[in-house]
Amino acid sequence: IVSGETEELEQDSSPLELFEEGTRLALVLNGDDGQINDISSVLKELKYKPIVAPSIQDAMGKLRLHHFDMVILSDGFDGQNLEGSPVTHYLNHLSMSVRRKIFLVLVSEKFDTMDNMMAFTLSANLVIKLADLSKLRLILTKALPDHEKFYKIFMDTLKEAGKE
Repeated sequence: IVSGETEELEQDSSPLELFEEGTRLALVLNGDDGQINDISSVLKELKYKPIVAPSIQDAMGKLRLHHFDMVILSDGFDGQNLEGSPVTHYLNHLSMSVRRKIFLVLVSEKFDTMDNMMAFTLSANLVIKLADLSKLRLILTKALPDHEKFYKIFMDTLKEAGKE
């Protein structure tokens, strides 16, 4: 990121939105209106409130203001590839106590759906091949419980120690 771009990304033009406590927020970062509608309807079925950001700048502002339980980022969103995305850079530099509470889903034609090694390599929780986006509900209903089960003992231990 060039220094001029950083300043531009930090200026958020969106107004502050307020959400009820306990609302599970999902940030959707995708440039295709049809895919956004499909993703949003699946998220609503799974009891998430989808928040769509039209640009990287808007997404960065939302990430700084709200805790998102899930972030779905598509390759090429706002002209950025996943590796160079300010969104992934920001998420990868959060403290671990904050980052582990965000379920990061990366969507690209380059991935095999649910390739755990690729997800690990990209510091994501789940990767989805673009062609499999139509199966998003099925994929998330498999991946989310696996994620919760994986972290359950760790999160319970943190709570008992008073560090959560």
